Amino acid sequence: DPNLKFMVTIREPWERYISGYYEYLCRSMGIKFLIGSVKPFDPPDLTIQQIMNFCDDSFLNNKILFDEHTMPQYYFVKPFTNNLITLINREDIEEYYPLWFGDDYPPHYMYARSHEELYNIVKDYLNEKREKDGKWFSKWMKYFEGDYQLYNMDSGKEYRLLLNRSQHSC
Repeated sequence: DPNLKFMVTIREPWERYISGYYEYLCRSMGIKFLIGSVKPFDPPDLTIQQIMNFCDDSFLNNKILFDEHTMPQYYFVKPFTNNLITLINREDIEEYYPLWFGDDYPPHYMYARSHEELYNIVKDYLNEKREKDGKWFSKWMKYFEGDYQLYNMDSGKEYRLLLNRSQHSC
């Protein structure tokens, strides 16, 4: 229905990719999450080398997209390009969510990662890959150019988006 309006929360693309890749790694290695848990627990018995081997294996042939957590955000917006969409950067949630959901909307909170040490290993690995593998990162930027365009638009404003990106095979 072209008369429906949508609100879309946009995350900074590189930070979202790191988080999405961490999610992919955890699911692939059978690591369980305790989303919303306040009780800390021990990470699984994995060595740094096992995690690095998993990361190295997953990036064979310069692969970039692994599952929906590492897909560009604009792919999820494409079906709604006939509708008005309000873009809200994740950093602006506290300001704009009440306008959509009312003043009694519960404050936004970030999910605590279940294994912060594992997340930091993955983050460091990906930041090093970004820095040292220019060919891979150039390819990555081509996929996520549309995400940066969305992320750099004015947060909280309404747009009718024109997304003419073809899907890459990866």
